[in-house]
Amino acid sequence: MRILIVGMPFSIHIVRWISLIDKKEHEVHFFSSFYYAKPHAALSDVIFHDYPDNFADRLKGKSTYRTFSNKKRPIDSSFFWKWMEKGSRFLKYRKDHLACLAQTIESIRPDVVHTMESQHAGYLMSEYVQSNQGPKPFWIHTTFGIDLDYFQYFPEHKKKLEKMFTGIDLYLAEGDRDINLARGLGFKGRVQKFPSAGGGYDLGKFSGNHGLAPSKRKLILVKGYQDSVRRGLSAIRSLVLCKDVLQHFDVVVYSCANEVKDYIQYINSKEGMNIGMYESTGYDEWLKTLSNARISVTCNLSDGIPSSLFESMLMGVFPVQSYATCADEWIEHGKTGLFIPPEDPEVIAAAIRQALTDDSLVDGAAPLNYEKVASALSSDKVQTDVRNLYTQAVNS
Repeated sequence: MRILIVGMPFSIHIVRWISLIDKKEHEVHFFSSFYYAKPHAALSDVIFHDYPDNFADRLKGKSTYRTFSNKKRPIDSSFFWKWMEKGSRFLKYRKDHLACLAQTIESIRPDVVHTMESQHAGYLMSEYVQSNQGPKPFWIHTTFGIDLDYFQYFPEHKKKLEKMFTGIDLYLAEGDRDINLARGLGFKGRVQKFPSAGGGYDLGKFSGNHGLAPSKRKLILVKGYQDSVRRGLSAIRSLVLCKDVLQHFDVVVYSCANEVKDYIQYINSKEGMNIGMYESTGYDEWLKTLSNARISVTCNLSDGIPSSLFESMLMGVFPVQSYATCADEWIEHGKTGLFIPPEDPEVIAAAIRQALTDDSLVDGAAPLNYEKVASALSSDKVQTDVRNLYTQAVNS
């Protein structure tokens, strides 16, 4: 079977998904939903499309493209890709992105097109379907995080989502919330739950409840993203409100946005606190950090199911998680985690205080959370599910 993946070439989630596809049974092609975005170094065993065959032709607006394997990437310079990505905005290269996708589909004639993420890949494929008069390949679509829950509130995006769902044959959803949202947007096709778009987890790498008991751990992890939907600053403000119970703990913020970094320095100086910032040196180092953490705090206005939540649950870390996600299908408030409003530091601080002072709560949650994720998302199980997905989808 010939499969065309359309998505962000730099996404580790897409890289992990592609790694699970059986390349002996399927020929996998990749079309970038971003112009001139540098492919992730681990993106392999695929045939790339959507790169210029001739730069001069590109400047003239001609849709001339070439195809090459991952082993024959033209340039692997970060400077080059950053420059080209910025230049593509200025020169409006994206105007013929649809033409490129159409040319790719007509050239390779895939049995399946699988778009991963909506606002770039899904919308682009939707334009192709709307403009194409002939038969289309079987269309599978995966949503990421905020695709529906956040963008449904913007009229322009809502119209695009409704149009997108008219053409999708099979929707892979993270949870019931997104299934209901898709139905509300008019989707009448088939649905399958796939909670982890980034693949499963090698249980051999996760200690679960077998390492240091969560109640004995002295590390607090806080996600530091800050943008239109992520609220790292709310989490930092909440730490100030409960700093009296932090005296015997190390507080570390990871994935820090620049404004969060500045605010941490300000708070440390003003409040006499010692909040640290974490820079990961690799996945194994991240798992080691998790194994020493008692709780993990995440504040988002919207999200799907963060991979960091699954990793925390597998490592015995007690989740303090904003409720605007699909996490309610995985953790039970007051038993295996605590849900928090993303923009209310006082409530967040109360939840942190509870999780740091109730040893029986965090110790009791650890084995339940481990079993919940391990039974559903082991790498062996997810790989089998992915390998069966495409054949079963087309034949059923």
